[in-house]
Amino acid sequence: MDTTHKVVIVGHARSGTSLLYGRLRASLPDACCFFEPSNPAFLQQAQEAPGHVVAKLLLPVAPGIASRLGAVFSKRLFLVRDPRDVLVSALLYVGGFEVMWRWEETRVAKALDLLRRKEECPAAVGLLELFAALREDFSLDHIEASLRLIDDFLAGQDARYPFAIVRYEDLLAGGVPELEQALGFALAPQVLLGDDLGRVARTGGSASWRSWCTTSDVAILQPMLGRTMRRFGYDPAEWRLETCPSIPAHHASAYVRRLIDERRAMERWAAP
Repeated sequence: MDTTHKVVIVGHARSGTSLLYGRLRASLPDACCFFEPSNPAFLQQAQEAPGHVVAKLLLPVAPGIASRLGAVFSKRLFLVRDPRDVLVSALLYVGGFEVMWRWEETRVAKALDLLRRKEECPAAVGLLELFAALREDFSLDHIEASLRLIDDFLAGQDARYPFAIVRYEDLLAGGVPELEQALGFALAPQVLLGDDLGRVARTGGSASWRSWCTTSDVAILQPMLGRTMRRFGYDPAEWRLETCPSIPAHHASAYVRRLIDERRAMERWAAP
């Protein structure tokens, strides 16, 4: 009986894919691993690998890769997370590591001051206001486009090779028996991410959106996110905000500052 496991995880950035990838890597320590490969050549390497394989891909997945995943990987997982938490996490990580590191320091300081205002009085600054401050040319169309990535990927998959839907919140709560049954092996306990993955970790929790969103955010986001939430088992009517919201600096302004500094250090190191 063949006990070789070839597992692929697909999901949105900031949906917990690195956490699950780390646990799979720990579960199959001898596996050949691919972390966010962009070259389709990895598919042939994965197919020809004699042992276990673990791969992680982020949306959007290039068509030349997406259409071939089913034929290569025997276990296919699509990881989802409450889209409200994805928005918060993406705001901070992408803002710091992908966008703000390029800015003049005076502009960085202004954006971080707004984040600190949010920490001091969460109800005074909206989540969408922060998006406008920490991103370039942000609009609500960017959120709509991000949601369409999920639809496009799942709609484009070969029905012969379905993806199992895994919810990030269920992983955190220890609800893995069904996942282990689908995988065919025991999943390692939650592990600390190593230096290669540790940067992506922020809170390691869920439902922080309750402190980040304001009532004005809810009025805009609830109709936008409802269909996606319903599709993956999140209650689209449940938008209760924290009565005493709390946002620690190490999950917000200090986290973004660290990302900016790390990215700038990386770019200096990589410069010719």
